[in-house]
Amino acid sequence: ITKQGFRLITEENTLCSKVLKAKYYQYGHFLNARICPNPSYTWRSIHAAIPILKKGLKWRIANRVLTEVWKDKWIPGVDDPIAPSVTNILSPDARMSHVIDWNLGGWNQELVRKCFSMSIAQVILYIPLTQFRSEDRIIWPNNASGTYTVKSGSCLAFDFLHGERVANPHQGKMEKL
Repeated sequence: ITKQGFRLITEENTLCSKVLKAKYYQYGHFLNARICPNPSYTWRSIHAAIPILKKGLKWRIANRVLTEVWKDKWIPGVDDPIAPSVTNILSPDARMSHVIDWNLGGWNQELVRKCFSMSIAQVILYIPLTQFRSEDRIIWPNNASGTYTVKSGSCLAFDFLHGERVANPHQGKMEKL
């Protein structure tokens, strides 16, 4: 079911995505959808996967227009959205495109250093910026291809539910719960 949730995010033009969006989250995004009165069993099941998806998804930066600086996970090695530094001058809804020097085609280094902690700023400044005009997109970084797999999702769900890091929860013998 979590895989279907991932598809609702990444394949918005499928019939299934369009039908569920029209019925359950017409004016928003799947990750922010709420359970309405009298939902179908299918919707309740897919909706239950949102916490796992939120925990695992990240943005792959391309044109920097869709990704929100403070709300989205986009910095390599940082698993949660970041907090602004005390010298931040960006608005709470700033997009990645606000921290780019479009004339030079790179990061606005002064702004990045002003708005983020020193350690985070260093990581950001090492993120290469592409010259391609493709859109930012959501990926599943727990898999090399960037797509959700049941195996990688199960590992994350296990960690999420049990609050521990396991090298490989499928190793050894399986026990009945």
